[in-house]
Amino acid sequence: MLLKLTILNMIFMSQGILFKGVNAPSYDKKGNLESLLTSQTAVHQNSIFILDDVKLLNYGSDTQTITTPSCKYDPVKKSLNGNEKIEIKSRKMNVRGKGFDFDQNTKILKIHSDVVVNLTVIEEKKQ
Repeated sequence: MLLKLTILNMIFMSQGILFKGVNAPSYDKKGNLESLLTSQTAVHQNSIFILDDVKLLNYGSDTQTITTPSCKYDPVKKSLNGNEKIEIKSRKMNVRGKGFDFDQNTKILKIHSDVVVNLTVIEEKKQ
Protein backbone atom coordinates (compact mmCIF):
# COMPACT_ATOMS: atom_id res chain seq x y z
CA MET A 1 0.00 0.00 0.00
CA LEU A 2 1.38 3.35 -1.05
CA LEU A 3 -0.02 6.57 0.40
CA LYS A 4 0.88 9.90 -1.14
CA LEU A 5 -0.62 13.25 -0.17
CA THR A 6 -0.81 16.18 -2.55
CA ILE A 7 -1.23 19.42 -0.64
CA LEU A 8 -1.82 22.85 -2.17
CA ASN A 9 -1.38 24.98 0.99
CA MET A 10 -0.17 24.40 4.52
CA ILE A 11 -0.70 26.64 7.57
CA PHE A 12 0.68 25.97 11.06
CA MET A 13 -1.91 26.38 13.82
CA SER A 14 -1.84 25.83 17.58
CA GLN A 15 -4.32 22.91 17.17
CA GLY A 16 -2.20 21.26 14.48
CA ILE A 17 -1.26 21.85 10.86
CA LEU A 18 -3.99 23.01 8.47
CA PHE A 19 -3.76 21.68 4.93
CA LYS A 20 -5.86 22.98 2.02
CA GLY A 21 -6.67 21.10 -1.18
CA VAL A 22 -5.77 17.56 -0.04
CA ASN A 23 -5.64 14.59 -2.47
CA ALA A 24 -4.68 11.16 -1.09
CA PRO A 25 -4.61 8.41 -3.74
CA SER A 26 -4.32 4.76 -2.72
CA TYR A 27 -2.75 2.13 -4.98
CA ASP A 28 -2.83 -1.67 -4.97
CA LYS A 29 0.34 -3.81 -5.04
CA LYS A 30 0.40 -3.65 -8.87
CA GLY A 31 0.33 0.14 -8.85
CA ASN A 32 -3.30 0.47 -9.94
CA LEU A 33 -5.31 3.33 -8.48
CA GLU A 34 -7.80 1.85 -5.96
CA SER A 35 -9.23 5.02 -4.45
CA LEU A 36 -8.83 8.78 -4.26
CA LEU A 37 -9.62 10.66 -1.05
CA THR A 38 -10.06 14.43 -1.45
CA SER A 39 -10.79 17.15 1.08
CA GLN A 40 -11.01 20.93 0.93
CA THR A 41 -9.19 21.20 4.25
CA ALA A 42 -7.50 18.86 6.71
CA VAL A 43 -6.12 19.50 10.19
CA HIS A 44 -3.39 17.09 11.29
CA GLN A 45 -3.56 16.32 15.02
CA ASN A 46 -1.40 13.56 16.45
CA SER A 47 -1.67 10.85 13.79
CA ILE A 48 -5.24 11.69 12.68
CA PHE A 49 -6.49 14.11 10.01
CA ILE A 50 -9.76 15.98 10.57
CA LEU A 51 -11.19 16.47 7.06
CA ASP A 52 -13.82 18.88 5.73
CA ASP A 53 -15.85 18.60 2.52
CA VAL A 54 -14.76 15.01 1.92
CA LYS A 55 -15.07 12.87 -1.21
CA LEU A 56 -13.77 9.32 -1.56
CA LEU A 57 -13.80 7.63 -4.97
CA ASN A 58 -13.50 3.83 -4.82
CA TYR A 59 -12.63 2.48 -8.24
CA GLY A 60 -13.74 -0.92 -9.51
CA SER A 61 -16.41 -2.58 -11.62
CA ASP A 62 -19.00 -0.25 -10.02
CA THR A 63 -17.13 2.91 -8.98
CA GLN A 64 -18.50 4.39 -5.75
CA THR A 65 -18.43 7.99 -4.60
CA ILE A 66 -18.65 8.54 -0.85
CA THR A 67 -19.26 12.10 0.39
CA THR A 68 -19.56 13.63 3.86
CA PRO A 69 -19.21 17.18 5.22
CA SER A 70 -16.50 16.12 7.68
CA CYS A 71 -14.80 13.09 9.20
CA LYS A 72 -11.62 11.81 10.81
CA TYR A 73 -9.06 9.93 8.71
CA ASP A 74 -6.37 7.60 10.03
CA PRO A 75 -3.86 7.04 7.19
CA VAL A 76 -2.09 4.23 9.07
CA LYS A 77 -5.25 2.18 9.61
CA LYS A 78 -6.79 3.50 6.35
CA SER A 79 -10.04 4.25 8.15
CA LEU A 80 -12.55 7.08 8.10
CA ASN A 81 -15.23 7.80 10.69
CA GLY A 82 -17.62 10.58 11.45
CA ASN A 83 -20.92 11.64 12.94
CA GLU A 84 -22.10 13.72 9.98
CA LYS A 85 -24.37 12.66 7.15
CA ILE A 86 -22.87 10.35 4.53
CA GLU A 87 -23.90 9.48 0.99
CA ILE A 88 -22.66 6.64 -1.20
CA LYS A 89 -23.47 6.77 -4.90
CA SER A 90 -22.76 4.31 -7.67
CA ARG A 91 -24.39 3.19 -10.88
CA LYS A 92 -26.26 0.44 -8.99
CA MET A 93 -27.16 2.10 -5.68
CA ASN A 94 -27.57 5.23 -3.61
CA VAL A 95 -27.22 5.01 0.19
CA ARG A 96 -27.64 7.80 2.73
CA GLY A 97 -27.32 7.86 6.48
CA LYS A 98 -25.81 9.56 9.50
CA GLY A 99 -22.61 8.63 11.28
CA PHE A 100 -20.25 6.00 9.89
CA ASP A 101 -17.09 3.93 10.16
CA PHE A 102 -15.29 2.90 6.97
CA ASP A 103 -12.29 0.56 6.73
CA GLN A 104 -10.54 1.02 3.38
CA ASN A 105 -8.63 -2.25 3.82
CA THR A 106 -11.70 -4.46 4.12
CA LYS A 107 -14.08 -2.10 2.24
CA ILE A 108 -16.57 -2.47 5.13
CA LEU A 109 -18.79 0.55 5.75
CA LYS A 110 -20.99 0.74 8.85
CA ILE A 111 -23.64 3.48 8.89
CA HIS A 112 -24.91 4.29 12.38
CA SER A 113 -28.45 5.62 11.81
CA ASP A 114 -31.12 7.02 9.47
CA VAL A 115 -30.12 4.65 6.65
CA VAL A 116 -31.94 4.90 3.31
CA VAL A 117 -30.99 2.51 0.48
CA ASN A 118 -32.09 2.85 -3.16
CA LEU A 119 -31.07 0.05 -5.53
CA THR A 120 -31.13 0.25 -9.32
CA VAL A 121 -31.82 -2.80 -11.43
CA ILE A 122 -29.55 -2.83 -14.46
CA GLU A 123 -30.49 -5.30 -17.14
CA GLU A 124 -27.61 -6.88 -18.98
CA LYS A 125 -27.83 -6.91 -22.76
CA LYS A 126 -28.08 -10.41 -24.17
CA GLN A 127 -25.84 -11.21 -27.09
